[in-house]
Amino acid sequence: MLIERRIRMAYWHHLSRRPPTLTGRLTGFAVVDLRRMGGYDWRFASRNVWAVERMLLRLRHHRIERSGERVRRLRRRYRAYLASHGTKPLYYRGRDKWTEIPKHFL
Repeated sequence: MLIERRIRMAYWHHLSRRPPTLTGRLTGFAVVDLRRMGGYDWRFASRNVWAVERMLLRLRHHRIERSGERVRRLRRRYRAYLASHGTKPLYYRGRDKWTEIPKHFL
């Protein structure tokens, strides 16, 4: 329970400030020890990692409530930025502390 509470607090502190994408948004989270995967080292997989996705989808998730109006407001801001700059917004607070974003993600 303590870990889940800390994850929820981290979400509200960091991720809730990030805009949702144009079509999706974070609605829940789950806590898992990926050592449950056994000898499967998904980090170095040269092909797809469907086994990890299936395992994550089977887990019990904790719902994250987020205001529909807040999501609409953040999406309006996102669309306005895309329209005026022609690229994804990078106006996140604290971005100066991030590692460099690979060019193919921009």
